[in-house]
Amino acid sequence: MSQRLNLNDNVNEAFPFSVGGHDFDLRYPTLEEIEPLQKVIADREAAEKAGDADKIEAATNQLMDTIYGFIVYAGNENPAPNIKDVLKKQNTKVIAKFNEMMINELKG
Repeated sequence: MSQRLNLNDNVNEAFPFSVGGHDFDLRYPTLEEIEPLQKVIADREAAEKAGDADKIEAATNQLMDTIYGFIVYAGNENPAPNIKDVLKKQNTKVIAKFNEMMINELKG
């Protein structure tokens, strides 16, 4: 008789990282949290095809706000730094590494 595979075994709830001297956790979203993003992505793609800069910007901002919502401060500072504010102060190489990390960690 074979043993049942438990898909929850050895699965982390978050991915720890540091940027700008601050510790954060990228909390892995649930399918329920990701599904609404598909509409935002589709809206953004439609706006790109239509060349509607305002809708592109609005969809991009909504998408980024949702994704940044998965990032939780893991340090001891009070008040806790906001990931958006921390990223604004980073150079382009750090931002590129951050974007690559986000893609790799969220794609599964």
